[in-house]
Amino acid sequence: PLYQEHSITRRLSTPHCTRNTAFPGGNQLPIVPGTQHSQEVINSPLYQEHSITRRLSTPHCTRNAALSGGILTLECVYLSQIWNAIIPFLSLPDLVGSLKRLARLRLLKGNQPIVSKVVDALNNQATLADANLHPAQVLLALRNFENMNKNIPLVLPTGHTVLALLPEPNVKVVHALNHLLTSSFKYTRQYNMFCLNALQLLVPTGMRYLVAVDVRSQMVHGKCWQCSNVTPAQAAILQALCLVKAERDVTVLAFGADEALTPVSLDKDITLQQAQDRFKEIPNGPVDLAQPVLWAKKNRKPVDVFVVLTDNQVKPGKVKPAVAIQQYRSALHLPNTK
Repeated sequence: PLYQEHSITRRLSTPHCTRNTAFPGGNQLPIVPGTQHSQEVINSPLYQEHSITRRLSTPHCTRNAALSGGILTLECVYLSQIWNAIIPFLSLPDLVGSLKRLARLRLLKGNQPIVSKVVDALNNQATLADANLHPAQVLLALRNFENMNKNIPLVLPTGHTVLALLPEPNVKVVHALNHLLTSSFKYTRQYNMFCLNALQLLVPTGMRYLVAVDVRSQMVHGKCWQCSNVTPAQAAILQALCLVKAERDVTVLAFGADEALTPVSLDKDITLQQAQDRFKEIPNGPVDLAQPVLWAKKNRKPVDVFVVLTDNQVKPGKVKPAVAIQQYRSALHLPNTK
């Protein structure tokens, strides 16, 4: 309802042109999917006053309002108050998805009241239990928020390109997102007098895993497809950590120097940053897809699922992976190992 009301108001107030009003704030009100109390915001005097003010201030065209400064300042004042009213009612996924936009609207600068509301909402463990927010979603939001101040090209009506200066990410929000990332690995238990209900964010499979991670430079300095702020190494370590925290039996190895596999100790209380630091200490080496299977066979390690996290640059060894897995199944009498 909030977005529909905003759309009607904008059509009435800007009959000619609204191009480029979205950067960096323009005349757009927050789009809040699933907000239960959005109608209360619409009916509030603050929202009505905002709509009237915009109709008076933009009678013809708001193109490039973000560059003119006058309208932008007026809009940001009202946007700040509206967001302050809406944030307590946002679901956690909606709030996490709105952080980058809030920052680009310059609403998360310094110690503004909206910052404390955002931090409190991100640290609310009760909402996390109901949000079903996967650690990968939180990591992506964290990296995008940390890197939002990268220079973004803006094309002017004259055809010239300038770099938009965006604010630095708020340190308090970054800390809250890191805390949320750590909490998203966990699960909460709710007790009552009749039964124990467990809500798990990472559902265990009961399988025994062996995870081998590539730690070469292209994994550390590369970029994930369509997630340029996340490196392949971060994504791989996150996947390994999800298994470690969810499953009972997970062995983690790294492809080390001299074609040797190095065991990596990861416990259930370790953070993502601590896990990355441990992998950085390991000298990297080539990746042979059969090596984890041969290592498990040599050490008589029971494994149900082998997972190799790497890119497409692998080194064929003397034994093909398909042959190695067949030998492993026969040697350890585990015909269903994959």
